Amino acid sequence: LDALTQNFHDIYQSVKLAADVPAQTERVNANLKLQISTMRANASRLPKQLARMVDAAADEFEGNVAETSVANLNQMLDETVTRPCEEAVNGHYPFAGDGSEEISLADFAKLFAPGGLMDRFFAQNLTPLIDMTGQDWTWKQEARSSRDLAKSTLKAFQAAAEIRSAFFASGGSAPSVSITFTPSSLNSEVDSAVLNVDGQTVQSTQAGNAPSTVTWPGGGASGSASLSLTPEMPGRESALKFEGPWALKRLLDKASVTSNGAGAEARFVIGGRDVAYKMESGSGANPFLLPALSGFSCPKAF
Repeated sequence: LDALTQNFHDIYQSVKLAADVPAQTERVNANLKLQISTMRANASRLPKQLARMVDAAADEFEGNVAETSVANLNQMLDETVTRPCEEAVNGHYPFAGDGSEEISLADFAKLFAPGGLMDRFFAQNLTPLIDMTGQDWTWKQEARSSRDLAKSTLKAFQAAAEIRSAFFASGGSAPSVSITFTPSSLNSEVDSAVLNVDGQTVQSTQAGNAPSTVTWPGGGASGSASLSLTPEMPGRESALKFEGPWALKRLLDKASVTSNGAGAEARFVIGGRDVAYKMESGSGANPFLLPALSGFSCPKAF
């Protein structure tokens, strides 16, 4: 009983410290978990009726610790991730499919790069709480503090991890994607087609076509992507052109895309004339076609 009395005293002191000095809450919660574990061990040596009472008290203490931990997580998430994320993402292409404004590559990297806002928060606060063995991540059920956490928030962090793997495959601090385009078909009414990505061109002719690799971003000041057909035909559209850092993504949005394993084929129809390209990305699936990119939304709360 002396050990149990000391347990209750220690837990009281920890709870009082958390109330008096909120900045110490995380450290206090870590101590509380150890103190509650010790209480359960001591209870196992008590008569059954008394042991049940002590276990019930331990359950309540444990619940309070979990609630406090979640409240602290929500505050940290809001301050360090949610606010800057929503400012950069909401209403901005490619996250808003019809958005006229685009997320800058600097903000994109700030959010999704290795060691960026999403990755850093995940590594510092969530890794022990998540089971990442399945196709869809889940909260570990054995951890009291993670049993009832929001699935939407977990989905946002998994999507961020997929975006990081696709756009920062080399582990650098800036996004970099290489795509090999191989012309696969060309309309008989077209002599040649030129795909231009930040000044890097892919030629397609009736005589024959060789694969060409383009790197995004291409180093230009603003970014551009276009697909032009010759000869131009009166009264018919002959080109698609886009400007901005996400111009290549906007161009690919205009194609009918068929995926086949690690590669994909993009077929464009311009003014009734079509041209198609097989696409292969060194990082596996084409990052611009990643469902996690178009479906991403900022995590809001646990």
